[in-house]
Amino acid sequence: AGRICTNPADSARPAHVIVYSRVRAIQFRFDQLDRGCNVKTTGKRLLIVGGGSSGLVTLQQATAELPDWETVCFERSGDVTGCWGNPYPGFVSTTTRFATQFAALPVFDAQMHPHDVATFKQFFVDGEYGQYLNQFADHFGLRRSIKLFHEVTRIQRCQKSGRWIVSFCQITNRVPGSTQ
Repeated sequence: AGRICTNPADSARPAHVIVYSRVRAIQFRFDQLDRGCNVKTTGKRLLIVGGGSSGLVTLQQATAELPDWETVCFERSGDVTGCWGNPYPGFVSTTTRFATQFAALPVFDAQMHPHDVATFKQFFVDGEYGQYLNQFADHFGLRRSIKLFHEVTRIQRCQKSGRWIVSFCQITNRVPGSTQ
């Protein structure tokens, strides 16, 4: 589970952070990207670094809970699923579909049938989890907030202003749908 919190050490200029497993989401100013820390801006904006399961659920929660914020997700690969779109051959998830799905989009029931265990029908196999993540992104209209082929190279806090500076590069030599 994630939470939205403010930085208690700097109550005059709080940094809003949504904490999920491998995703770092930091309030930032778009026009501060690679331009230093002297740019003045208005409005609250949120950057989610990385798509995939953690990034998509963070984006869905952020757009639902922070409707007045401008929210964007930078995904390095060419697919919103991140590494889940094309896992290794023979991939089988370690938890059932029911346990792995998001509460915001429940499409699998908890019924377990003895004959399904031997065939892995209760588990995501090969690219099925990526298909579920695509369904999730489409259901909540998340694609409009995701910048594919955008790699964050550095996040640092400006000592002078206390604001976050995000450096990134747009990857131009990648193939859509690529996870590398």
